[in-house]
Order: sequence, then C-alpha cells, then structure tokens
Amino acid sequence: MKKNFRMVIALGFVTIGLTVQLAGQAQSLASSLDKKTVQQTSDNLAPAQVSAPVEIAALEAPATSPVAPASEAASPAAATSDASGVAAPASSSAAPVPASVAVPVRNDAVIKELGDMKKQFDQMTQMQALIKARMARLESELDTDAATGDSVSAEKDAGALRSAETGESSSEGSLTLGQAAAAPAPAPAAPEIDAQITTLGEPFPGDWTWTNNNGHATDSPMATKYFTPEFRSDANYTIDMNHPEDDTLGGSTETFRSDEWQLEQISIGGDIRIQNVRGRFLCLCGGLWSVTTTRNDPSVVRGTWDLSGAYKYIAEGWGGYHWNVNHGLNFDAGIFVSYIGLFSYYNFDNWTYQPSFVSSNTPWFFNGVRVQWFPTSKLKIEPWFINGWQTYARPNSKPGLGGQILWRPTGWFEMVTNNYGLGEDDTLEQQSQTVGGSGATRSRIHTDNSIELKYYDKPKQFLDKMAFTLTGDMGCEYGGGPPSGAPAVKGFSPETGAADTYSGGVNCHSSQNGKPKQEFLGWMMYQRFWFKKDIWAITLGGGQ
Repeated sequence: MKKNFRMVIALGFVTIGLTVQLAGQAQSLASSLDKKTVQQTSDNLAPAQVSAPVEIAALEAPATSPVAPASEAASPAAATSDASGVAAPASSSAAPVPASVAVPVRNDAVIKELGDMKKQFDQMTQMQALIKARMARLESELDTDAATGDSVSAEKDAGALRSAETGESSSEGSLTLGQAAAAPAPAPAAPEIDAQITTLGEPFPGDWTWTNNNGHATDSPMATKYFTPEFRSDANYTIDMNHPEDDTLGGSTETFRSDEWQLEQISIGGDIRIQNVRGRFLCLCGGLWSVTTTRNDPSVVRGTWDLSGAYKYIAEGWGGYHWNVNHGLNFDAGIFVSYIGLFSYYNFDNWTYQPSFVSSNTPWFFNGVRVQWFPTSKLKIEPWFINGWQTYARPNSKPGLGGQILWRPTGWFEMVTNNYGLGEDDTLEQQSQTVGGSGATRSRIHTDNSIELKYYDKPKQFLDKMAFTLTGDMGCEYGGGPPSGAPAVKGFSPETGAADTYSGGVNCHSSQNGKPKQEFLGWMMYQRFWFKKDIWAITLGGGQ
C-alpha cells in the first residue's frame, strides 16, 4: 500500500510540472504573437497608396476592439500621403477606417507550435483520468477486518514490503510502479440447496388422489421449497340408536361418543425435505384420539416410564435420510402410520368415515424403523423393524417384523400387500404370565392384500369418476401357555368347554394339547362414485 501511495504522489508532481511548463510556453507564445502581429501590421500599412481601408486576417479568430475616432484614423493616411509626395484629396475630414482589421498571417511554425500545445493538453487530461481511476481502485482494495478494524490490504502490502527488504520473494502483494493491483477474488456464491435429489424422477408420477387411504389435496399454498405445512381438524356428531346413558360408544375405532359433538382430531405439522434430509411431524394436539389411540396398548405397563404420556400427543414423528439410488432409497426412524388394512389412520383420506372391522382390527401406527426402496418409478419395497402391533414399546421379548410391496403399473390400477410377523403383541393376561413373571408368549402372523381400480374417468361429465377396492386379510396366533409339562388350569377352554384344560396358549392351524386354533380371515369391498368434478361422492361397501 505504501508503494501505491508513493506512485500516486510521484504522478501528481509530474502532472503539476507539466502544467506549469505548458502554462509558461503558452504565455511566451502569446507574447511572441502580439509582437509579430504589430510588426506585420506596420509593414503592410507603410507602402499603402490607397485611401480604402485595409482588412487584416486574424490568426484564428477576428479580434474585436473598440472603434477609434475618425480623426485618429485619418492621421496615418495623411502622413503617408505627405511622405510619398502624392497630394491627398481636399477634404475637411478623412473617411473612417474600421477599428478591427484582419492581416493574413502564414506562419507554419506558429501553427505547428499550437498543435503541439493541444496534444500536450490532451495528454495531461488523459493522465488526470488515469490518476482518478487509480485512486478509486486503491480505495476499493482497502478492505478492513470486521472484528479488529485493521486494514487487510495494508497488512498484505506491508508484508510484501518487508519481504522485499529482506530479499525474500513473495507471490502476494508485490507491485511495481505502473502495475495494477490484483482485484480481490470474489466471495464464492452460496450453494443452491435442493429439496430432495432423485435424478431419475420421483416414484409414482400422476394423480393418485382417487385412491382410498391417500390424501386428496392437490396443492399446498403455504408450502415452501423445503417445508410443506399440514393442518387437520376432525369433528363429528354420531348417533347410537341404543342411546347409552353415559353417551359412551363402544365397538368403533373411529367414533367414541354418542348423541353429541366431539372433536376427534386436531393436528398441525408438516413434511421437511432439505437435500438428503427428510422428516415428518404431526401432533395430536387435542381430541379424543390423544387418549383412545393408546387405550389398547399393552406395552405402556412394561417398565417404569410413562410411555403413554410421552407419545400420546404424537400422530407421526420421524426423521430420515434419502439416497439418490434408482428412484429413491429412504431410511426413516420414529413413529409412522401403518398401511395394513388399506384404510388410513386419518378419516379425511378415506372413502368412508368408519372402516369395516377387517380394517379396524389392524394397526394405525408403528414405532420403529423402515427402509423404502424404489427400484423403478412404479414399484416400492418397504421392510419394517418395529416394536410391535400398534405399540409404543415391545409388549414382550420379541420385536415385530414386516413390510409392504406397492405396485402401480398405471394411473388407474394399484396392488399392495402388507405383511407382519414374529411380534409378541397380546396383553400379559393372554400371555400366561404377569409383570416380571415368565412363560411362553404368543406371536402373530398377518397378511393384508388389496387392489384398487379406477375404471371410469370423464372429468367433464356430471358423473365424472368411478372406482372400487377389494381387500382380503388372513392371520393367526401361535404359542403361549406354560413352557413345558401338563397344561395348567388357567380358565375356560374354547376347545373343550372345560375349565381344567386351557393352558392360555393357542395354535395357528389346529387345536391340540389344550391349545385352541386361533385364526382370522376377512374381506371387504367398496365402490365409490364421484360427481361434479369430485365435489360430491357416494361410497357403498362392507366386509366380513
């Protein structure tokens, strides 16, 4: 920096010197021109023998001067007449002579000198412009440290000067006179962060809002690039024709009070996607679901922590990571909704408010981890490793395993299969053991399979859409009872009807050893009609 200022000061002195020199030359030239003009004028006027006025051309532009009196203009003419011996015409007054006369001067040296002066003035103007640009550049390079207030550029230049004095070479900050300082490198622009990178395209393109259990919203006005908010409110009025005295409604998984308005669900949350990070949170901020969802969970009594209080206000809460593999590979951990039974946990997403008992006896949520792999845009393979069958923790010693395969080959057809096994999910009384006790436990196997078909779609017609679903479920339980020995007396046996043979255990395929067969088989089918651009709809169906 010191070197730069020295160069600016030197350039300033050079400019001042050139200015003074040019001013002196201009003054000397002007004096010389005046003398030459007077001498040439007197030489041209001496031999004049005519009384007519003489025009003298100026050097570049005619000089204007005050008009002289007529008597002063006539005197030279009379003197010239006497000297030459020629009689002047008799007149009381001489003719007026113009005060401004033009004398033609052809002096190549003077014209050349004027041209040189003009070039020097132009050079001086260019030099001044260069000096101003140089000073502006130096000011822009004078960066300061926001923390200390010291000049960063000055420190670099000082370091370069010290290196030059000690004989060390430096590739930074060393400048020579007339060399422009290198502009600082611009700060790198902030990288653009994508929401979720799936190079081959997101899976299942098209409109799937017609399917049962899928959200029907097509737009989210408050969504941003990284976050899509979600708000849900569900209130209902249900009438039980039995009119229970305390208005408690049993036998339903969706409605719990009769003959009165109730808030079923109030939730707020949303989805987050920031490059490879993903997650979802939806609270059960209030409503009956915050207490009814946990009522049949046997795992909350196992251990000392209040799991029911910890989780009952969370409908969904998971975080995960996305890999750009095929059409997507996701790993998620937390509480997420179950797909078993076709119907969604949220009533707004379903074709009917109350599903059949085939669907009602399947879980609404899982607590665990899942992997979602999309090998193609039409296929999803999703294994689960979970705590149990709609449980916050493990009811017993074994976790639950399961998974889903979803295939959507075209926009009007879907086939899905969900399977579950291994988990020991029954209450402790059914497991032939108590808290802290021992004994064999029951395990569950369940398979759920559905197809959905949209066979009519004419958006411009009053009846614009028709579709149906068909679901079949099978399952069983096995195990339980004492680990060995004769069956213990545990209660009434569904197999024999006697009170001394039932051990508490069950079998999947046949009744033997005092353990009855316990299996499940059910189906359900629904037909839906949409009217007037999906504003209204009617659903018919049921199951067994």
